[in-house]
Amino acid sequence: EFVIDSVDVPDAVVAGETVTVGYVLENVGDGSGTQTVTVAANGTEHDSTTVTLDPEETFAGTFNYVTDSGDVPAVAFEVSSEDDSASETVTVEEAGGPTFAVEIADGSDDEVVAGETLTVEAVVENTGEVSGTQELTFGVNGTEHDNTTVTLDAGEDERVTFSYETDTGDVPGVETTVSSANETASHEVGVVEAAEFVIDSVDVPDAVVAGE
Repeated sequence: EFVIDSVDVPDAVVAGETVTVGYVLENVGDGSGTQTVTVAANGTEHDSTTVTLDPEETFAGTFNYVTDSGDVPAVAFEVSSEDDSASETVTVEEAGGPTFAVEIADGSDDEVVAGETLTVEAVVENTGEVSGTQELTFGVNGTEHDNTTVTLDAGEDERVTFSYETDTGDVPGVETTVSSANETASHEVGVVEAAEFVIDSVDVPDAVVAGE
């Protein structure tokens, strides 16, 4: 007689994650035997294993099941022998989309001279649960000047660099922004006028004698 001693599953997963179903089967009968053990998810059989056990012998098995959005809000796993069955339910949460966080990085210009090109560096990180692609935009005083497309796996980050050629109209400074679909980071850059040398005065005597 083959009984299911235990079925172990996690309490909850996010859709797209893999559930590992662990189970222990025991022969509580007086003789050896062979039976087929099946694992079903929400009533549909997904795995089967043929097991031979002597009396009081146990067998530990595992089965991996990849969840998807169709399993929300829960999936019930049932492990069955010919004599017994046991089930456990796993909560399946909806996966969130990618979230691109943006932070201005060290190395960005704090001040430039009018006419010079300023550089702004940013680190963008996907703090979401799934990979994704987003467009990053670079703005100066509220006007978009550049953009780039970034693809990141969950937890991955990337450093991006933008530049802008200043002029005298940008004195005394500009506000730069780097934006994803989720977040905007800003950075003030001072713009100073270029140095200009003028001749304030020239002093000479009114007259001299030849030879002086």
